[in-house]
Amino acid sequence: MNPVIKEIIAEASGKFKRTVLQTENKFYEGVMARHEVDVDRVAELMIEECIRNLQSNGYDDAADSIKQHFGEGK
Repeated sequence: MNPVIKEIIAEASGKFKRTVLQTENKFYEGVMARHEVDVDRVAELMIEECIRNLQSNGYDDAADSIKQHFGEGK
């Protein structure tokens, strides 16, 4: 999985907490972690990352178009 996407998912699900093994826990890179992913937050973060990437590569018009389409965000 792309490291940027991993980072976005981690941020959207809050800090991964070690916890006692339970059936609803997920195995995540060698650590048992209980987490819930906020899919709305994942989408927001991915859009923000795309905008940053476009701006850093000189595609300001495309970044502005995405901002208008999805709203200014946070």
